[in-house]
Amino acid sequence: MQVQLRGTAPPAPILLIEDEEGIQELLRVLLGDEGYRVVTARDGIEALEKVDHEEPGLLILNMQLPRSNGWDFAAAMRLRGKHIPTIVVTGRHDARLCAEAVEAESYFRKPFNCSALLEEVRRLCPTPHASERIETM
Repeated sequence: MQVQLRGTAPPAPILLIEDEEGIQELLRVLLGDEGYRVVTARDGIEALEKVDHEEPGLLILNMQLPRSNGWDFAAAMRLRGKHIPTIVVTGRHDARLCAEAVEAESYFRKPFNCSALLEEVRRLCPTPHASERIETM
């Protein structure tokens, strides 16, 4: 089931770039329950392919990824001339420096508070008003 506003295109998805299956599933369900459309990628290479297919409205980016990490992904996005609002989620002790390095709007260090992360997602990527939503199959 997909949610969209009457007479409008579906909102841009959130691209969740996370290799830890448990965290990926937790965030996918949490954000999906809030009405967000979530697309997932397990590394920077897969994330670039997803961005090429459909530009997201927000990125949630883990920094330590297999094949192509968060820094490599951010550098590739800069080379493409793209800046998409980004939340860094990392287990690194220098989470703030990681976020600054990729020009992210905010960051969370694992383990993170789900309510605080959701509040930041809402700030950066508001959902449509519930009264204006319709459900489509």
